[in-house]
Amino acid sequence: MDLGQNQKKVGNGVFVGNTNVPSSGSSLQGVPIVSPDMGDIILGGSKEKKGHRWLVVILIIFVVLALILGGVLIWVNLARGNKSTSADIESSFNRYANYLLYGEDKTDALSYESVRDVGSSGYYLKTQAEQGSLSSDYLDNLKNYFQNFYTMIEGTIEGNEDEYPKSFLKNYKNQLDLIVTYYKNSPMMRGEILAEYVAGGETRARNYIEQRAQPFAEIDDIYNENYYDLLMEWGDDTLALLVEYDEMGCVDRVEPNSEGNNDEIEGRVDYGCVVEKTNEWNNDLSKRISKNSSIMYDMLRYSMDDISNYLFDIWDMVYNGDEVSDE
Repeated sequence: MDLGQNQKKVGNGVFVGNTNVPSSGSSLQGVPIVSPDMGDIILGGSKEKKGHRWLVVILIIFVVLALILGGVLIWVNLARGNKSTSADIESSFNRYANYLLYGEDKTDALSYESVRDVGSSGYYLKTQAEQGSLSSDYLDNLKNYFQNFYTMIEGTIEGNEDEYPKSFLKNYKNQLDLIVTYYKNSPMMRGEILAEYVAGGETRARNYIEQRAQPFAEIDDIYNENYYDLLMEWGDDTLALLVEYDEMGCVDRVEPNSEGNNDEIEGRVDYGCVVEKTNEWNNDLSKRISKNSSIMYDMLRYSMDDISNYLFDIWDMVYNGDEVSDE
């Protein structure tokens, strides 16, 4: 065969053109490299690199599988470790019940009779509330103790065809949250709204109402009534009524006194003026204010009683209910 001007024969019949031969020292994979000393063809090491690449791929696969398997095992162990047993639930309930009834932070089991006969009078939360002696720390602890118990027992009744236990416990929790929130925040009074109004107008008074009602916003409905909505409506109606009185000239303003006891203008409703100019009790706003006040009062009163009255039902659910499992 006639070799072209720029070609020469190398080895066993392989032709390499001068323009196609890589410079010495290069390592382009899959391209023959000519050794100037031996005159032989060296196959660029491509087979060795492919072998190494497969080893790396296999190693990565094994590492990934090991990580996945390890993660699954860790998750299973954590799930088993976090699953509440009957003993855990009983202990958590006992702590809440003792703290509610006696103000004592202990996990001693309560007897059937002690829980059944507690009724709605004489237990620690209620007596301390009546005496005005409830501390913020006690209320926080009480709420946290029940939340711990609620979280535990909720997992045991999940998926139960009977929806009553879940709805019952949820309503009980809402009632406890209402009591705790109410006694941690002093009740909003008409006089406070009036003071904010005469000091800074409707906008300031409305901001005050929203601020005072906000702690109740996260509490769900209790027997189809929402305390936050009722409180906001009561506050807005009270402000609207005070504005009406002011427009009639029946709100007196008291300037700050010289002794510095008052930092801002105070307000006082002249109810004699109101009676002369309108019949307050026939006013729609007054009627709605009175109705909402009554509903909110009943919600608080019934919730305080239900917290103790229904404690036995929870005791029965914990100690005798099928929802709690030892597995």
